[in-house]
Amino acid sequence: MGDVVSLNDRLDFFEKRPLFGRKITVPYIKTNELIAKLQQLGADVTPVKTGIINPIIIPEFADKVRSADWIVFTSKNGVRSFFYNLDLAGADIRLIANARFAVVGKATEKELAKHHINADIIPMEQTGKGLADAMKLCMPYVYGESDEDTFDLSNGISDKMCKVCIFSAKEASPDLEAGLKEICELEKIDAYVNEQAYESIPESIGNMVSEAVFTSASNVERFFHMLPENAYVETAYSIGEKTTAVLEQHNVREIVQADDSSYEALVDKISYKDAFKD
Repeated sequence: MGDVVSLNDRLDFFEKRPLFGRKITVPYIKTNELIAKLQQLGADVTPVKTGIINPIIIPEFADKVRSADWIVFTSKNGVRSFFYNLDLAGADIRLIANARFAVVGKATEKELAKHHINADIIPMEQTGKGLADAMKLCMPYVYGESDEDTFDLSNGISDKMCKVCIFSAKEASPDLEAGLKEICELEKIDAYVNEQAYESIPESIGNMVSEAVFTSASNVERFFHMLPENAYVETAYSIGEKTTAVLEQHNVREIVQADDSSYEALVDKISYKDAFKD
């Protein structure tokens, strides 16, 4: 009798998880905490690999970064490629001892912290534009190492332009560059490439995807490229505006956008829809 009660308790626990019974498709490039979190909450997750991230070997890497005032990362992959190239160059963290660091969001911040570096800037709005706006407020304070280096607050131009190195995808959005190019010496460095994964889509998906979660615009394009011609997505969860814009170009019945560009915000939206589905 005791074993039966114990089994029933375990079954009751699984069935009471908030996403129990939900079939959710997650296009991804690298297995991540979003997939694990949805599974922990009870969802029946179908991961679909859409891409492969490969770091780019950066020519003259040491020369590019040793004089940087700011090093900027737009994703975890940018951080990984940076330290991959630092190792290839036979250098260590002393090469960038005088640099400050800016990241686009919390996930990138966590990746940088693995290398014992705290980000100096993490914008409230986790987008390229949000990061550019946050950096504009902080940049003046890295100037003035000598009496000759001055900063004129009236026109935003310094006698010594601040050098900013952005490590991002080869196909990255231009928003960050556009927001900074007029106020600093800017170098956008292609740190990694996001390539198509040539894998078959699971047969279980069929022509109708009830729910799918998208964490980038490229994932949207590649996922729909893999689907049968007449397939559609009933509800798509989007991590941000650019992803939503691409989803609007495809056969999607409903788009739900996260309040901010984070996995936590995506999960909140998915869970919220479940709570009010009746």
